[in-house]
Amino acid sequence: MRGEKYAYVLKHYPNVELIEGRGSFTSPHTIAVETGDGVREVEFEKALIATGSRPAIPNIPGLEKNGYYITDTIWDMDTLPENMLLVGGGAVGLETGQAMQRLGSQVMLVEVLDRILPNMEPEISTTLANILTDEGMRIGTKARILEFSKHGGLSHAVVVTNEGRQTIESDTILIATGRKPNTDGIGLEKCGVAVDNRGFIKVDQMMRTSAPNIYAAGDCVSKPLMLETLSAREGVVAASNIVEWGSASMDYGAVPLVVSTEMLVDSLDYERGCEEVRYMLVQCLWRTWLRLGCRVDEDWRSC
Repeated sequence: MRGEKYAYVLKHYPNVELIEGRGSFTSPHTIAVETGDGVREVEFEKALIATGSRPAIPNIPGLEKNGYYITDTIWDMDTLPENMLLVGGGAVGLETGQAMQRLGSQVMLVEVLDRILPNMEPEISTTLANILTDEGMRIGTKARILEFSKHGGLSHAVVVTNEGRQTIESDTILIATGRKPNTDGIGLEKCGVAVDNRGFIKVDQMMRTSAPNIYAAGDCVSKPLMLETLSAREGVVAASNIVEWGSASMDYGAVPLVVSTEMLVDSLDYERGCEEVRYMLVQCLWRTWLRLGCRVDEDWRSC
């Protein structure tokens, strides 16, 4: 489906050449591409980096030997696990974990921070945690996994909390501990593109990197949220500025975010200090939820 939507459509543009292979910058204006026919050097005036990201797998002893799923592969399972250990309390992990719980698995969630959805308001985290607990999910916060081992076909995770150590048995492990950028090994140091301490590419509002002729967009970019819709907008902004500098810019101050659990979690980041705007947004949201037949807590109406 992605091929039909993105890659295959390029055939219809005579001025676009698709080169398949692994690319690495060799200078601010050249890139070497390893193809099946050898290495090809390509010169360019401007470039756009959109290499995306991949799951960040924690370095826990025994994890690789035990085997695990990520959110990209969990639905490839042939049978429903009786017990599943979910590592990570972010949005995607919670969506998948609730689905597995409702399908019949007993899900145990382990989160190293003090609450699930740590980037959202504490009230949202608490409310959703209570709902998931009522559905049967077991949630452990401020918990760190020391090691994994295998015994009799079951995975054993040694978990340490404020209450001490415990061992959690599971049939299946789901790792949902965030993502890391695909920026290693592509020669960013040779073209002057700066990254942050996690390897994400630094850009300005025009999506331009520290190299004035190179732009970046998508999950490889350093930003507050990783959303497909946000990445698409970044691509538009980058392309617009490549063609005409200053024609578009990114605004991360008003980005809607939805966590597709039930309860459905909606969030809109707004500029701090805009209390009137915040009040209007909250009132609009709860009136919409009521019309849709959703339950709205009285505490949220007066936010």
